[in-house]
Amino acid sequence: MALRVIHGSPTNVRVERLRVLAEFTSRAARRPYGPSKSIVGDGVFAHESGLHVDGVLKDPSLYEPFAPELVGARRRIVIGKHSGRKALQAVLGEEAPAPLLARAREAAIRGKGALSGAQLAALAKGGGAC
Repeated sequence: MALRVIHGSPTNVRVERLRVLAEFTSRAARRPYGPSKSIVGDGVFAHESGLHVDGVLKDPSLYEPFAPELVGARRRIVIGKHSGRKALQAVLGEEAPAPLLARAREAAIRGKGALSGAQLAALAKGGGAC
């Protein structure tokens, strides 16, 4: 990836297939790779923290060395205990009220992880605990 992205050198490697190859290899070896595994991990293009999300929405190259689509991935904005208003706005597609942000953070802390889309939707509709 460095040769291709940084140096612009042709490699004849079909980088859009790297994730598929990594998944195949992982299954064959019965050794899963973690979400933060370089290039192919599910969390590599996931962004949660407020300042981080604001930056990546303005200029993805601030936090991503290349476009996720290059390797068959996609950028995800994750709502968790460190999320800010911009993250909620990006996920919901509209301005999010401050009380919703507070409820989302509390739910993420209680659940010890990021909220799913369904959990966030329930909170946005005024639902209680997730």
